[in-house]
Amino acid sequence: MGTYTQRHTDNVDSVVTESYVYSPNSLSGKEKVNKNTYLIHLGLPTGDVVTNVIAMEFDSEEYDVVIGMDVICQGDMALTNKDGNTTFSYRVPSQEEIVFV
Repeated sequence: MGTYTQRHTDNVDSVVTESYVYSPNSLSGKEKVNKNTYLIHLGLPTGDVVTNVIAMEFDSEEYDVVIGMDVICQGDMALTNKDGNTTFSYRVPSQEEIVFV
């Protein structure tokens, strides 16, 4: 499951369901919060589209989207830091195992 901010769901017509999640912002961490969930198609910067992703609305000024393992597991991902330059690479579909030794 991914999460989406309210500003991205304003143009979405259908709410799949309302979900209750436990808020980490409450004192006990166990406060139930009602959040809308949507069935979306997620466009990636590579031009690929992951279809039929259940996305939950969330509040954030810092992030627009948080991508879950259900999406990440569909491709190959690598994070490198050559000469202090961090590079994140992701491709869909998965093509081969990447092993750093």
